[in-house]
Amino acid sequence: MKAIVKKDGVLVPKEMLQGIKEVEIVKEGGRIILLPLPNANDPLFKLGTEPVKTDTTDGATQHDLYLYKNNNE
Repeated sequence: MKAIVKKDGVLVPKEMLQGIKEVEIVKEGGRIILLPLPNANDPLFKLGTEPVKTDTTDGATQHDLYLYKNNNE
């Protein structure tokens, strides 16, 4: 696709941006790149924030101990 650069810039057809709410425009090595930005409300970004509720407060640092202990009982 070709487009004419006018006084205010260039228009990107909406069909090429289907489902995208916001983009970052980057110039790299003579190329202009549109990078889709993630939607802040996307539930995918909330995965892993609280994966398991437990009374253990040191699960991240002592996970090997808990895994070994639980598998050998």
